[in-house]
Amino acid sequence: MSKFFRNWVFLTFSSATQQVIGFLCILRVAAVLGAERYGVYALILAAVAIAETISSLGFRQIIIREIARDSKQTAAIFRMALPPLVVACFLTGIGLVCYFVFGSSVRDLRMVLLAIILLISQSVWALAEPMAFGRQEMHYTAVFGMVGSVVWLVLIYIVPTGSSALEVLLVAYTLSQLLRAALYIVTEWNRGYFRSREPSRSIPISTRDFLAQSLPLFGTSLLTIPVTQLPVLFLGVFSGVVQVGYYSVGNKFVAPISLLASTLVSSVYPVLAGDFVSDRSRYVSRCLKLFFGMAFIGMFAALTLGLFGRELIQALLGGGYEGAILPMGVQAWVVLNIGLHSMLGNMFLAANLERLMVKLSVFNAVLIGGANYLGAHMGALGLAVSSWIGLLIGFSFHWYFVATRAEVRAPTGSLLAAASLFAGLSFASFAVNSEPLGFRLLAYILLSAVIAMALKSCWRIDTSVIMAIVSRKKALDL
Repeated sequence: MSKFFRNWVFLTFSSATQQVIGFLCILRVAAVLGAERYGVYALILAAVAIAETISSLGFRQIIIREIARDSKQTAAIFRMALPPLVVACFLTGIGLVCYFVFGSSVRDLRMVLLAIILLISQSVWALAEPMAFGRQEMHYTAVFGMVGSVVWLVLIYIVPTGSSALEVLLVAYTLSQLLRAALYIVTEWNRGYFRSREPSRSIPISTRDFLAQSLPLFGTSLLTIPVTQLPVLFLGVFSGVVQVGYYSVGNKFVAPISLLASTLVSSVYPVLAGDFVSDRSRYVSRCLKLFFGMAFIGMFAALTLGLFGRELIQALLGGGYEGAILPMGVQAWVVLNIGLHSMLGNMFLAANLERLMVKLSVFNAVLIGGANYLGAHMGALGLAVSSWIGLLIGFSFHWYFVATRAEVRAPTGSLLAAASLFAGLSFASFAVNSEPLGFRLLAYILLSAVIAMALKSCWRIDTSVIMAIVSRKKALDL
């Protein structure tokens, strides 16, 4: 686990640094653009994010898993992945242009061209990063991510205010993303990632197997779009770009929870993938401890933002973003739930249950996507609440299959404690949001103590009974 902790520390430090820089950047963007133009800016980035998800073809986790199991296959995996990814990026770029020209109010040729360049740079990053993650060399993401953030910070504070500020900000952001992607791919070239070596396994994965294993993940990625990305476009259509501005500002403020969760998930996936093959008991034990640790520490972070988000937004953005306060309190719990969903996804992938993930993603897309469609008609707060409800139902459904198919079973008491705290603390942070600061401080101290006690109890889970069940099941299968 030493390599895992090193990687997690690298990514966590990088994420924390980027969040500090991100707060400085959002202050400038919010001041220069205002809620309405910031909404347009957020719509463009959301459309590019959807296009990047489509162009990735679901290759990320398969690349990580195969390279983690045999790093000498890095060059072969790259050669398998590159041609379909280039074709997918080209076709998705055409689709992105069509969306801007025929399906949105963004028809400025310069902004459309910037969106295409941004798509290319993020696609290059999306190919380079999993190759490094598979070799557990995650410090490249940490370093180059910080470089891109610093460049973005420098550029953003020399942007002139005025009617062209939106275009200039997009140029600055695109340049920072292009630079970090170029640094990543050049470093991997110099490190010999693309030079062939004799693989350790006698029968390396074939191109057909690679694509077959990636297709379920691609389907899963597509089905997450109605849950995580499409709602912003819905909000722009049904409630206007000002509400998009409020919702997007809230997302930026809760991003530390999202990034910390994603770094943990990314760092631990190669470890879990190896453990599932080499030591099933260690796989179960690590899954449970990581899940409960992530859940309760995430609750503490979400409670902090939920109770003190009002002061944070008022101090940093002023009165023009009052409409973002209540939605942000709910969004903090939404991003925590999404992070926990990602941890469950890691468990499924490590157990080679990609097809089950697709089926579960269909359920999520229908349930949560439908809820988000309805919530988008009621502004930023309505969208946040609908996401919270849909994700909670979806998580309960997912956990059943984690226990029965991935064989990661947790004590009922621990699960009930975690679920009760999640629901109760979510409601508490929303209900007392407008109370005096002193009352909220007292509530924060008391509720934080409850979280700490729950974490201490669940972290000491005895997995011996769980592993006895797994062993008994294996014996029956034989």
